[in-house]
Amino acid sequence: MTAAATRLLDAGADLKEIATHMGWSLKHATEVTECYVALSSALPDSLGENLRKAETGTKR
Repeated sequence: MTAAATRLLDAGADLKEIATHMGWSLKHATEVTECYVALSSALPDSLGENLRKAETGTKR
């Protein structure tokens, strides 16, 4: 994941916001996030749920 996308995620941006800002599809943002983000206590607890929703196309 690029440094910019990581900073956006750390700032609380959701996957749609990251995808839009980076010029990525939501699917690509989800895949990149899954591959490169190690879940830690610094990240929101809802990140895993947001990833699942993005993958299935459901809304919040």
